[in-house]
Amino acid sequence: MSPYVPHNDESLYDHPETFRPERFLKAVAADDPSEPRNGSNLNTLFLLATGAENSLYITLSNILWAFQILPPLGEDGKPEEVDISDKAFFRSMGMLIKPYEALFVPRREQHARIIKESWMKAQQEGFLIAISLVNVDGVVAG
Repeated sequence: MSPYVPHNDESLYDHPETFRPERFLKAVAADDPSEPRNGSNLNTLFLLATGAENSLYITLSNILWAFQILPPLGEDGKPEEVDISDKAFFRSMGMLIKPYEALFVPRREQHARIIKESWMKAQQEGFLIAISLVNVDGVVAG
């Protein structure tokens, strides 16, 4: 199912065209298991996969911990307007967003140092994906 339909249903969300990510907070099962979950807040099939929601949560938490995500700067040095209209998406069965630019700026020097150290360690030792040790190219490292 295309997430466009439930995300733009005024019976579910006030002013669905307005960017307000906090509207999805009440749909998180960990916060309130009694809340009905239809999976439409991201991708229905992905969220139903075992462990996928936790992995997504951990990944996004780390990205948000480490970086400020900002719109790109225009030629005048000012932030550009981010297009969230229908034109920002491909016409398809799913909601596929067109490529766009964003700036990932480390929140502090400490964050940048930890990211660099983690990357250097991953290059030397590899890292785990599920139960497999892989190198930075995603190739199983034995």
